[in-house]
Amino acid sequence: MAGFFQNQPFTLIGIALILTSLIWNQKSDAVEHPMKIDSHNSRRATYFWNDDLISHFFWFNIGTGEHGSNKPTGLFYTETATLHNISLKHPINISGLKIRNVILTNAGSIYSNDDKHEMNLCPVKINTTGNPSIIQYLNFRGHLIVQWEIQPFLYHKYHYDEELKMQVHVLSNGIILFLYKKIPFGSLRNFRKKFDNFYKDDFGVIFSDKLPDGREVLLSSLFSFDEIDVVDNSAVVFNDLPFCPNYRTCENCTAAKIKMEDTGETIPCVWCPEIKRCSSKKDYLRDYWLGNDCKNHEIPNPLRCPKEKGPAEEAKKKTKEFVADEL
Repeated sequence: MAGFFQNQPFTLIGIALILTSLIWNQKSDAVEHPMKIDSHNSRRATYFWNDDLISHFFWFNIGTGEHGSNKPTGLFYTETATLHNISLKHPINISGLKIRNVILTNAGSIYSNDDKHEMNLCPVKINTTGNPSIIQYLNFRGHLIVQWEIQPFLYHKYHYDEELKMQVHVLSNGIILFLYKKIPFGSLRNFRKKFDNFYKDDFGVIFSDKLPDGREVLLSSLFSFDEIDVVDNSAVVFNDLPFCPNYRTCENCTAAKIKMEDTGETIPCVWCPEIKRCSSKKDYLRDYWLGNDCKNHEIPNPLRCPKEKGPAEEAKKKTKEFVADEL
């Protein structure tokens, strides 16, 4: 049955979403999962260790397309430090942004950067120069799945058969999964002791929100190796929390309400047309409300949102501006 699901991408993603919801909402007095929320309460990270459910249902079987595997959108093999620039046919959703251009690194991360954000999804980051690494990825319907197979000791006298095999899933609803199928010596902590070329002693999601005046707000969910010891067949799940700045259009913003984690108070999100951003006026965009006259122009209701101009209207406007300039 597992092979059937692994050969059905859309069915598998539907199951993954359901299971993610079940795992996310589970409560157990016997098991406590390490959890972390970033400093602005925008994203929660939860670690699930040695879970057969995760390894069997979430792990995506990428291969040649035969024997129940799914043929990748792209594949890279390298033994040098290489950056692979990818333009995704189906953009991914991170913190409300549609991201099309990403960089896959053989060090074990997914990177993206533009005028609105900087992002690094980093399940582990090591120097693989001189060591074989295979990167495969799948991109469909707003989903991105990236798999790394790294052999850090292949040309060593000892431990040559040790392998790091992991995947990052970015689902269409913004959920991010780090899946660790196989880790050298059974855990990242043991791997770190045996392998000297780690770039970082932590792992997780780094996201920087670039504001209109050039400032950046860092929204990071990182675990250090001292906090948790990631083992084979484990996962880290990153969920977006209700957060007004993640709504990127007037309609989505003004239709949303969020519940404050500290007080339990429910607060509506409002839109500032001057800076084209959404806020609860209690988050890090509060200063913009004061400094950009948002208070006098804020939009609290979707019915008051300005009509979005389509491509034809935008082209017509540019043509009129061009003719006016010529005259």
